[in-house]
Amino acid sequence: MNRLKNTLLGCVLLLTLVSCKSALTLNSGAVDQQIAIDGSEVEWLNDLQPIAEENFAIGILNDDENLYVSLVTADVRVRSKIMALGMTLWLDPSGGSEKSLGIRFPLGIIDAGLPFDPFTMLEQPEFVEQLFNESLTELEIVRERDEDTKRWLRSEIPGLELAASSKQGTLVYEMKIPLDNEELGYSLDAANVQQIGIGLETPRFQREEMERLREQPSASSQGGGYGQYGAGGSGFGGSQADVGGPIPTDRSLLEVTSPTKFWATFSLVAP
Repeated sequence: MNRLKNTLLGCVLLLTLVSCKSALTLNSGAVDQQIAIDGSEVEWLNDLQPIAEENFAIGILNDDENLYVSLVTADVRVRSKIMALGMTLWLDPSGGSEKSLGIRFPLGIIDAGLPFDPFTMLEQPEFVEQLFNESLTELEIVRERDEDTKRWLRSEIPGLELAASSKQGTLVYEMKIPLDNEELGYSLDAANVQQIGIGLETPRFQREEMERLREQPSASSQGGGYGQYGAGGSGFGGSQADVGGPIPTDRSLLEVTSPTKFWATFSLVAP
């Protein structure tokens, strides 16, 4: 009886510890050089923080006027999701995970009405990169409680700069966001805002798209992205493989099409 009691108490304690686990806190830094929003990771190499569970690295910087965010990944599954389905960056000035302001960019190849399936990513990477570049002309401003999602050209919102690129197996995402912007309807003050919640989310793959992909013939795949950003990410099929490796399976397809939902907090650096 005592052993059972102790076991139950241990389980309760474990569940309590898990439930009380604090959100991930990211390091943010001051801008010490000019950052060109051009889809290159060169300026970010010393400021990227690997997120092992998500197979990407993220960087956050700010000056007295702008917030800078970068994401870099060499994992084929993460790249496929972002390139095909797009991604939304969420900001919560209260430091939580409320979807106060969302900037959806890129919108994704499928949203642009361009032909794509995950197998093409492996078989014809240069063709997919071309499709991805063609899908980068617009963005959406979204709010969880606002049904009126607005779509803009990239150049239409003053001060907001966005870029994304996929070259040689690495995807780079950059965003420069004004701390005070009437068009977006928010203001972030480094002196008064203690913590800010930041989220990265890819949409759920629609069932009809999944059925369409299943009807297409499978193709052999190569290994996934390896290296500093997304290390350990394997190719479709879940194992390291050379060209002509494992045939993509329903399980590996599910890994590509399952949504990413990442939240963390950070603090602005006072100018």
